[in-house]
Amino acid sequence: MGRKFLAAREDLVEKVKDLAKKKNLTLYALVNDALEQILKAEETGKPLPEIVENYQTLKMVKEAGFILTPANLWYGVVEKAFKEEDKTLEKVWSENGEWFGKYCKTMFPDKNLQELLEKIINTVFWDLSDCTVTAKENGEILVRCVGSRYSTSHTTLLASFILGLMQAYNYKNLEKDVSKGILSLTFKKEKGE
Repeated sequence: MGRKFLAAREDLVEKVKDLAKKKNLTLYALVNDALEQILKAEETGKPLPEIVENYQTLKMVKEAGFILTPANLWYGVVEKAFKEEDKTLEKVWSENGEWFGKYCKTMFPDKNLQELLEKIINTVFWDLSDCTVTAKENGEILVRCVGSRYSTSHTTLLASFILGLMQAYNYKNLEKDVSKGILSLTFKKEKGE
């Protein structure tokens, strides 16, 4: 097979050369492997930066103690355990959301909350049809999620998790609208922080 030359920024070339040396590979082998991975990423229809970011988010939530569970098992367990008159499960989800928010604050102190929250929700709760997090000019943050498979109880628990997470960032809930498969939450940063 023939060879072609590629041009790249000098600083990147030096880093890739160091990486190849560290991995006991030739620069030729490392660059070819990287180019093959770019082509594989392209086949997924997702840009490589998005794939890497999703991997980093999944790694982070795994390290934070999240696990993958089959959807039909998960939905069944939630429905059996959830009782509207008993707020215990909502409290547990809120506490876990708050713990996870503190974890995120510690691990990513400089990360934009709006971007982090949207990325986490869409990655961890990937069975949602859509979730957007919008920062308004007045400092409020609006979280809107739609999950066509979500029951009212599941949507309520997701809202509890997000409420706890935002509490860790010292945000107060101003508005809460939760129904089967749809939630809309509005938050405002508490004074003093």
